[in-house]
Amino acid sequence: MKIETKCLHEGYTPKNGEPRVMPIVQSTTYVYDSTDDVAAVFDDPTKSLIYSRFENPTTDCVEKKIAALEGGVAAMCTSSGQAASLLSILNICEAGDSFIASSSIYGGTINLFGVTLKRMGIECIWVDHDATEEQLNSAFKPNTKAVFGETLANPALTVLDIEMWAKAAHAHGVPLIIDNTFATPILCRPIEWGADIVIHSTSKYMDGHAVQVGGVIVDSGKFDWTSGKFPCMTEPDESYHGIVYTEKYAFAPYIVKARMQLMRDFGCYPAANSSFLLNLGLETLAVRMKQYCENALKVAKYIKDTGKAEFVTYPALEGSKGHELAKKYLPNGTSGVISFSIKGGRDTAVKFMDSLKLASNEVHVADIRTCVLHPASATHRQLTDEQLVAAGIDGGLIRFSVGLENVEDIIADLEGAFAKIKPEDIMELKRLSADDIEPIKSVIFDAFTGEPWNDEWKNPEQFHRYISGLISNANSLSLGLFEEERLVGAALGRIKNWYSGDQFWIDDLCIVSDCQGKGFGSQFLELIEDYLAKNGIKKIVLLTEREYPAYRFYAANGFTEKPNRIVYEKEVGNGDKGC
Repeated sequence: MKIETKCLHEGYTPKNGEPRVMPIVQSTTYVYDSTDDVAAVFDDPTKSLIYSRFENPTTDCVEKKIAALEGGVAAMCTSSGQAASLLSILNICEAGDSFIASSSIYGGTINLFGVTLKRMGIECIWVDHDATEEQLNSAFKPNTKAVFGETLANPALTVLDIEMWAKAAHAHGVPLIIDNTFATPILCRPIEWGADIVIHSTSKYMDGHAVQVGGVIVDSGKFDWTSGKFPCMTEPDESYHGIVYTEKYAFAPYIVKARMQLMRDFGCYPAANSSFLLNLGLETLAVRMKQYCENALKVAKYIKDTGKAEFVTYPALEGSKGHELAKKYLPNGTSGVISFSIKGGRDTAVKFMDSLKLASNEVHVADIRTCVLHPASATHRQLTDEQLVAAGIDGGLIRFSVGLENVEDIIADLEGAFAKIKPEDIMELKRLSADDIEPIKSVIFDAFTGEPWNDEWKNPEQFHRYISGLISNANSLSLGLFEEERLVGAALGRIKNWYSGDQFWIDDLCIVSDCQGKGFGSQFLELIEDYLAKNGIKKIVLLTEREYPAYRFYAANGFTEKPNRIVYEKEVGNGDKGC
């Protein structure tokens, strides 16, 4: 069957006199004729049903359908996409193990992997999504058990080179796990490119109507678990009658273990009604994905043509980041999600979003209705500046999820919001050059140590440990002073070299008022003012979030409070030179 037909017919086939529509089996328990019958099912849960904490007839139909759509041998639904991500790793990793993950994945998954799993003794090794094969191979450790990435990253929309990542994973004897949420099996089937396990947040496109929260794990059935690297698969499971999964369930040992062991213990299984709603979404998935992609491409072109975005990321758009990989892995479209960074940064992004009428401002994506989100304020709010940059996120970034409305109405809504953005809201951004950066780096170094610049620290890796000068695609420079990987002084967070006329703006300033008793913050501010004055800047305007811990320092140095911001303005020069 073609995939459009599978969306309708896989998973449930009614017999004579049975319902045409997949029924909801709203029951937690199942009755057997004898105690021996019950015992037999506990000995081998694949024979029948035990309890709806880890299996249900309605959900079973949906699992079969999704497995067929992805080209896998079996699937297990979960109560959320986060649960699917968690179990996909816990199924093969334990304390003392590590796994590799792309650094540009969903913010919630970054927290899950980098914080929660770390507390459980499992290390996540972060690798850039666009790492070379050599760089990826160098990240592996002897205890690495898996590799994880997203087909289309949320919200950066980077496209993963699945085939290359699969090759690296298999060279080291570990499986590749792919989150295929944004692409869905309609646009990309990662198993065909070498992935071994595929997961989804089914709350997104698979559901499509924002009516249920869920996830799913699909087992390709192709990975060889008998290399000796996975004793959890090849040695007796003491918690389940000494079963050896690779022996008794050779067709799909990974997913059987996930259900018999982890779902049994965690119980993060969806309700039958949720699975029924999910199935309704799956039945129209192929039709919806085609329209999402058609609408989104038109919207992406419109946003790019306005000239009011620093960049527009939609891999199907010619010239967009990831376009060449999209042609390989996603030839029929790259979902309905667009990421763009509006000129003017965070405040302008918020103003723009609040001016939209049709698009809903909500913590959701991949709905039939158009919705919008500011990732730095929501889904990725808990990330550090460095993690935000690695994930491709800046203060002006907007995630725009194009729905199934008439595309002319969607564009009209955008036009209205763009019209609310005034020229003074959008200051021309100038990328900082090496000539701009070097003096500032020296100023920070001298302010902290009183010593001259050290040529030894020009080695990139060594330099990053001490003075970080990280320029992102939003023309932002993050400067901080490190010592043996321990932050001992920070000067600026995300300097944005904006200038409107003869003003220099620094957004999200973060100054440590007293670093190890050296009066670092005040000294640094004076040096920066002097540097800017010499470069023709008349006035310096520093903006910062109210919640920054250095608030008292700002208050003592002439900052004024404004709604949600603290502002410092000072005349620093006569502007003779100009930038």
